[in-house]
Amino acid sequence: MNVDNLQLLIAAVLPVVIRLLKNVNYPDSFNAVIALVVYVIAGTLAVVTSSQPFDLNNVIPSITLFTTVGTVAYQLFWKNLENDTDQAN
Repeated sequence: MNVDNLQLLIAAVLPVVIRLLKNVNYPDSFNAVIALVVYVIAGTLAVVTSSQPFDLNNVIPSITLFTTVGTVAYQLFWKNLENDTDQAN
């Protein structure tokens, strides 16, 4: 699978999109499903818009890339930014 910088950048920003879609009143399990659906859609769109053939051998690694990079970006950056914002209030 060919990974370009745009995919990595989008994957790093996806946690912000997921945070906008999540709701405080929803159970954690439902919010996790929202996150998973966003990563699956992003990974699938990455394969569709690239020159790669649309099959499971390309879709699964793309979804894995978006999920892994998005989770790491959230844990390293976005989560800490939320905590700093909460403490400032």
